[in-house]
Amino acid sequence: MGLIGAGATVGGAGTRALFSDAEGTLTTVSAGELDLGLDWRAVHNGTQVASMSRTGTDGGVAAAFEDVKPGDSGCFSLSIHNDTNPAWVWLAISLVDEVEGQPDPLEGAACTMVGKIEDYDGDAFDTVEGGNRVAPGVYEFDVDDETVTIEVSITNEKGESAEDDEAVGFTAEVIQGSYGLCAVTVKSSTTTDTTTFDDCTFSTPEIRTPATNPQGVEQGISFVGFSVCETEQSPGSDHAELADELLVDVFWDDDEDCELDTGEASLSADETLRDLVSRTDMEAGGLLLDGFRTGTRSLSVSWRLPTEVGNEIQGDELELSFDVYAEQRRHNDEPVNPWT
Repeated sequence: MGLIGAGATVGGAGTRALFSDAEGTLTTVSAGELDLGLDWRAVHNGTQVASMSRTGTDGGVAAAFEDVKPGDSGCFSLSIHNDTNPAWVWLAISLVDEVEGQPDPLEGAACTMVGKIEDYDGDAFDTVEGGNRVAPGVYEFDVDDETVTIEVSITNEKGESAEDDEAVGFTAEVIQGSYGLCAVTVKSSTTTDTTTFDDCTFSTPEIRTPATNPQGVEQGISFVGFSVCETEQSPGSDHAELADELLVDVFWDDDEDCELDTGEASLSADETLRDLVSRTDMEAGGLLLDGFRTGTRSLSVSWRLPTEVGNEIQGDELELSFDVYAEQRRHNDEPVNPWT
């Protein structure tokens, strides 16, 4: 388990980092005068691992976590300083980027062909060899008494210059099982091509037909064959995303101890990070921080990854941004949300 912290004062966009991660950009609007500042600290498993002293207008800060394990917990505490006029203050917590991790293959795991799909019907491949179609685009294969479920999404069909309802591009994702894809074989016309992956992967990039006709038009895919290898993933488990498994609490942390104490106001409790972001990012309009006038207030986002999550999120990475916007409160009784 590793954790990295970094901080910098920059102009404009700020620095980038992973989460479990924070990036902040401070914007102020001066009508009269506002002097707003930010500082922060990051705690992982009870130990402060990174911090940044106060930075002023257009300051960017970042703190990065790597390889968060089930059972881990932590806190990101953001202090907002307003030394001048009473202000309206909004906070937006946004999910900037997600990287889906891939589990390691078991040592010596073989790459084994398990089946193929064919006969594209304009919606999905309809015929399955070595398995079953359980829904449009979703196929089950039996591998050593375990069911491996693969979802295939069509990304492209033939264009206007050729016949419709022939798939020429797709992605594949293992959505259940402890096996990953190590190779995908595609046949179109008389051409067969195999794409291999160095490690077992749960999701592939777009794979396209290997054949074109003399006019350069891509030929429809005849069949797709899947080869899999066993990974460290728990047998039969679903492949979870970290943002859906991290549980967070958001609260005014007056004593800056990263704990919700009696008398401190809770803004969110036992919410997944995905749900928190969906209602507090810029697109949703962020949060108007009630009770903010002058002085310093500290807001903490505590997080925990339940032990029962297991290794379904192995290698996942997140990038979050924390954005603060403030404008004068005096003579401004009905402020307009800056992000809507």
